[in-house]
Amino acid sequence: MKHFYLYLSVLLIASACTKVEVNQYEVDPVEVSDDHAEKSRRKSDLQLMSIMYSDVFGQSITQSELQTLSNTYNSFGDKQVIIDRLTWRFLNDVQADLPPQSEWTANPEGLVNTLFQRYLSRYPDEMERWYYVNWMSDNPDLEVKHLAYVLLTSDEYRYY
Repeated sequence: MKHFYLYLSVLLIASACTKVEVNQYEVDPVEVSDDHAEKSRRKSDLQLMSIMYSDVFGQSITQSELQTLSNTYNSFGDKQVIIDRLTWRFLNDVQADLPPQSEWTANPEGLVNTLFQRYLSRYPDEMERWYYVNWMSDNPDLEVKHLAYVLLTSDEYRYY
């Protein structure tokens, strides 16, 4: 019986010590850049409104307009809601410096590039460009101001 256990132990050890085949895959090196990763300083809400005004209207905000926005902002409880409402107010103003809707139909990729460069100070990557071009073409009721709204209310826009 002693020999049986010894034989069984040797058999188990021998069968457990088999060479494991390792599957190894090679990966081509790919350089990945995250252009907006360098933005680390958050804008204050007052800075955000002032910079947004400049980006939308193409001119600096006047002191009286900034004071009006500040009073509106401070009188409202939910700060995110008031920033969203002010963004819509800016974009719906006739003085807003937005590309014409005809540019969207003529060159959608160029329009996406223009708005990204204007509001986020960078060009969109291929995925962003593809997504927003398809989003706008799949929803024909959307206008240029809707894409501008998406970019102006993005988290990335809130950082320098």
